[in-house]
Amino acid sequence: MTKLGVFHGVQVYIKRDELLHPTISGNKWRKLAPVLEGFSESGYAGILSFGGAFSNHLQALAAAGKEYQIPTVAIVRGTAADLYNPTLRFIVESGTRIHRITKQAYDQGPGHPEVDAILSCIRAIWCFLGGASEQAVQLSRHCHRGFGKPYGGISFVYCSCGGIGNYSCWHC
Repeated sequence: MTKLGVFHGVQVYIKRDELLHPTISGNKWRKLAPVLEGFSESGYAGILSFGGAFSNHLQALAAAGKEYQIPTVAIVRGTAADLYNPTLRFIVESGTRIHRITKQAYDQGPGHPEVDAILSCIRAIWCFLGGASEQAVQLSRHCHRGFGKPYGGISFVYCSCGGIGNYSCWHC
């Protein structure tokens, strides 16, 4: 943690999770670590996940797959998702296979014929949407380290997050 200073009598610190890894962004590293660590013993052929056309999670998964030489598959919401947008272009260039599906199929997930057809052809670990899983939440609970016991007198923690997986680490 880095102390930014004292503002109106309040000490302000910042925790820079984007510095955890050069290509696997911020809290996504914590969320993917359990899946990556267990992959070699899993017996699966790759890692599969769901996300939108601009998903930071899918981008991090693609970077991890490339770095660790693990085949990755991205199921992307929207049949018209532009494969040339910066996020999806990075994902494709990282070697990840992309399957674009309808919003209805995406919203229902497994159990929808469109999703089940993809899942039946791929023997992959399914990494939850956004990377949130019980293992990831357990690992993320360490993100408050450095604050002292119990948080070193910190009264408020402001956490930008798109999903509950990142937020949940503060409720341990």
